[in-house]
Amino acid sequence: MKTIQMLRCRISFPMPEMHAKIKSISKKWQPALKSLAWKQPIVVDKNNVIVVGHTRYEAAQSLHQTEVPVLIADDLNEQQIKAYRLMDNRSAQDAEWDIAC
Repeated sequence: MKTIQMLRCRISFPMPEMHAKIKSISKKWQPALKSLAWKQPIVVDKNNVIVVGHTRYEAAQSLHQTEVPVLIADDLNEQQIKAYRLMDNRSAQDAEWDIAC
């Protein structure tokens, strides 16, 4: 079983072309990180490159947090990482939400 670790904010951002967009979206995460703290870790590969959690990481950087919770997924290959990123991003788009909940 993998454990969540607190790591210093020195994680590699894998998609520089997306960085500006994620930076603007991360502003929406800042209030949640302030009031709710961390409830979901950032997932990185064996080289400390973010697999999922780019926006949360950028929000933490903007809030000057020095450590973030990280799960190291050192058992994933490149194809699995791509599939995980796609699933993580698309699942929210494809979900149906019951606002009343």
